[in-house]
Amino acid sequence: MLIRERFTVGYRERLMSTGGMAPKESWKPAVDLEVFGWGPPAPDDVVRAEQTGTKHELDVYCRSSPTKHRDKLVVNGVEWFVQGEPDDYRFGPFGFDAGVRVRLSRVEG
Repeated sequence: MLIRERFTVGYRERLMSTGGMAPKESWKPAVDLEVFGWGPPAPDDVVRAEQTGTKHELDVYCRSSPTKHRDKLVVNGVEWFVQGEPDDYRFGPFGFDAGVRVRLSRVEG
């Protein structure tokens, strides 16, 4: 039985340009990426001693992923940064393809 991806998120690939100056980040317009779902891996963290900011993390689960570090995914209208490379669980010993996990984060405040 093949499980299908039920949800769609936006994928924005990161671009780097130098133009003879310091590197500048930009992102391509969002394209659809089908995913199985998403959920928080842990409670949110306070990021400053003054408790003026909160770091949120989110894991997205999909069959495969084109994402790289600092790309963006748009989940429910909110942009998140991709952290690192996707964790690949497609080669396990149990006879099925478990897909990949993409770790996302964003900071508020």
